[in-house]
Amino acid sequence: MQLSTEDGPRRQRQLATRQAIEAAALRLFRSKGYQTTTVDEIVAEVGISQRTFFRHFDSKEAVLFGEWQWQLDELVRQVEQADPTLDPLRAVRAAVLSLAHGLDRDRQAVMLRSRLSTSSAPVSSYFRQKLQPAWEQTVAEALAARLGCDIDVDLRPRTLAGAAIGALNAAIAIWVAGDCVGLLPDLTEKAFDVLRPDRGRTDLDAT
Repeated sequence: MQLSTEDGPRRQRQLATRQAIEAAALRLFRSKGYQTTTVDEIVAEVGISQRTFFRHFDSKEAVLFGEWQWQLDELVRQVEQADPTLDPLRAVRAAVLSLAHGLDRDRQAVMLRSRLSTSSAPVSSYFRQKLQPAWEQTVAEALAARLGCDIDVDLRPRTLAGAAIGALNAAIAIWVAGDCVGLLPDLTEKAFDVLRPDRGRTDLDAT
């Protein structure tokens, strides 16, 4: 995350502490294993108190997924500011592809999170009950604003949001299964191509 020139020293210290906690936790998760790493070990690694830890993250699962809220906010900002001539699917596609480029540069963390999401019950529960609904709801709200429609009446915002987040998740799953060989944005583009009604079956065979 980039700091703006308006961020004061206190905000910079908070961000530095948060990043130190995340980095230490990921190191421990890789070296000791996620299940056996404790919050006590994470705070000892950073040299902070448990109270400080819980000011930044509400659980071990939360620190695993790091800056997901910031990533979501940035994705929504891009949807809101996309060229108004783009249809909603193209607008959200562009925003998701931008996110995929960022994730591609953080391969080790993406692999760890993805694999734990399928092998660890607490991580899987956190992802499915908190993260995925938050992403789909927030993106749907951004699309509803773009479309000028009521999210509780019009089918389009939630349908498009679910499809967009599903495309990204499918691309990540295949990317991780292949040990992150190749580029995540390329797989994400192919996933979005599946959603286009003008794509023939022959084209999809290449995916």
